[in-house]
Amino acid sequence: MTDDLNSLKPLSRENIDPLSTTPPPVHLSHQHQLVPHIEHSMKITNPEQLKEHQYAVAAYPAFDKSLQPAGDSWDATAGGVDQCGNPNVVGGVFDFWGLVQGGFLTANGTAASGIDYRYDNCSQTPYVYNPTSQVMVSYDDATSFAAKGSFIESKGLAGFAMWEAGGDSNDILLDAISGALGIDSGSC
Repeated sequence: MTDDLNSLKPLSRENIDPLSTTPPPVHLSHQHQLVPHIEHSMKITNPEQLKEHQYAVAAYPAFDKSLQPAGDSWDATAGGVDQCGNPNVVGGVFDFWGLVQGGFLTANGTAASGIDYRYDNCSQTPYVYNPTSQVMVSYDDATSFAAKGSFIESKGLAGFAMWEAGGDSNDILLDAISGALGIDSGSC
């Protein structure tokens, strides 16, 4: 399903540089809102590539695709071949709970101590970077899910679909999007 959801997409055309190759915004590509929670990681071997400004994590730093880090315990594992003879490799996929277990986030979903954090207001995407393991992860958090809920509400859409809600942690993401839509979590 990760491939079906593809990457995080901007919420509107206003968030895209006209010369960018960014995929079309969500509101142009979907009649309903599909909300992924799958987090993608990459290995950044030169920490200086992370810095747009002093102490700010860059949104799209250079990275070495051949050094794909392993994700959480639900991620694909390396070794052997698939049914088509292609080598199995790690996917670098973290679920939200995996970011908590992996020490990137605290139990309440905020960046853990020693982890660099950035929130890109254009794409409404948070990023965390662990300088020790040199792993950067783009993901959805309560702030980005609340933005999605507000978008759904503002467009008068009927609701949202959430792939694999088991990837949440203590309903942080579900509560954020539901709250933005005015849905009481106790009534679900």
